[in-house]
Amino acid sequence: MKIEMRAQDIRKRAQILYEGISPPVADEASTDDPSNIAWWKSHPQPEGSNSNRQIAAMILYCEVGQRSKPSLPPATFPARFDCEGGKSLRPDKAIIKVFLEEKLIADHMLGSQLVFSLTGAGEAYHEAAVSKLISPTKGAHEHR
Repeated sequence: MKIEMRAQDIRKRAQILYEGISPPVADEASTDDPSNIAWWKSHPQPEGSNSNRQIAAMILYCEVGQRSKPSLPPATFPARFDCEGGKSLRPDKAIIKVFLEEKLIADHMLGSQLVFSLTGAGEAYHEAAVSKLISPTKGAHEHR
């Protein structure tokens, strides 16, 4: 889905939210199939949703979803980010698998586009993630 951001701006925001070595966003490879929910669920990896990486991912994906064209409903983000300038990114596959398994997000088609929407549990997770990010007592980065 078209995103009104450049890929480098999404990557920069990802680095601000998470300073680790494995960013929560990836280039779309020719072997990826982000429009197919079966691809997202394939090859499970042991991972949980309570790391700083997953917390940053939830915030990033919701922010990117707000910049989509056509506009998406609140708390919804696309499976594919077609950025200004022609570069395509996608959410991290392992993170999406965890969010799906833990029922933090639900998948559905919006026209021909696969999108993910936060569930009630996902909205609570997102709210807690934002609170953690902007809390000065946690030493987190300033939320923008």
